[in-house]
Amino acid sequence: MEISTTPPPPEEPAPLWQGGTILPPNSHFSMEVFKIIRPGIPQHGWPVGQPVTGLFLPLPNGMGLQVEFDHLSGDHRRHAEYAVLEQGAALVMDSPAARPAVIVYKTKSWRDVALYALLPLLFAIPIVDGLNSNLNHLTIGASILNFIVLIAAQLKLSSAQKKLAEARFIAHIPTPGMKISVAHKGH
Repeated sequence: MEISTTPPPPEEPAPLWQGGTILPPNSHFSMEVFKIIRPGIPQHGWPVGQPVTGLFLPLPNGMGLQVEFDHLSGDHRRHAEYAVLEQGAALVMDSPAARPAVIVYKTKSWRDVALYALLPLLFAIPIVDGLNSNLNHLTIGASILNFIVLIAAQLKLSSAQKKLAEARFIAHIPTPGMKISVAHKGH
């Protein structure tokens, strides 16, 4: 399956695969990426008259974006890809992957709470057993309930991470001197 990387009309993003998008050079995200990578690439390092195409892949934890740029030479490409990765979650929040990234972050937080609550409960069972048998049953019940919550949270996290991986997208990054019309959003 071949993916077309020709820029869509500047009015709105075009659909990609599995709900992804292709962002035009005048999109807010594309212009933000340009601001990030522009200082490290000299004028002669940019393609003339065409945007730089990038395939953006969210990290599994949702805290950054990996990118593969076309139309840039080796050193300039490495600089641009590192600069995007270095921006971390701030750039993710400006991207089409923002919503799935937030869901992964929140789900991971709940999974961690269940994980860290399970350990003290398991250690409490032998301690409480010698003190009070009714309290021991309550501690065992709480441990079982917490374990069920932990499994459910892990399953939800796996599903959220899969959706985040599917949130990859292509953005056409403007180049110096490229004429684009700035997209306006109504509030």
